[in-house]
Amino acid sequence: MLKHVLNKYLNTVHSSTDHTPKEGHKDTNTADVSSNLELKKINKRKYPTINIHDYVKIYTKGDGKYTSRKEYNSRWSETKYKVIDKDRDIMGNTFYKLENLKKEYLRHEVLLIDWIMPIGYWCYIVCVIPFSIIVT
Repeated sequence: MLKHVLNKYLNTVHSSTDHTPKEGHKDTNTADVSSNLELKKINKRKYPTINIHDYVKIYTKGDGKYTSRKEYNSRWSETKYKVIDKDRDIMGNTFYKLENLKKEYLRHEVLLIDWIMPIGYWCYIVCVIPFSIIVT
């Protein structure tokens, strides 16, 4: 029974590749399968634009321990990195070069930090503004 189901699957033309899995694995069809997948992909995720001199955090997969993969642990680095260069490849993928790091990162691997608060800003909001409200 399993062999019959597997044979049926491997010999069925898939709509995303326009080939059967057996045909799709042949070296002669690699380019055709890749182009069909590229044409039929759906990009619904919208990312905010990252420019040079913006600050980002990078995605970390954890150190392999169960506790590092829990939901209450952030998947984003605690360290903020400055974007120093932005480049595209032939396929249109954008790569980001970060300060003090050798690796180039894809868009889904970096998280834009909207605004980095100056050090004295919180003290100004917490200390000065409430005091001025009390005084007036």
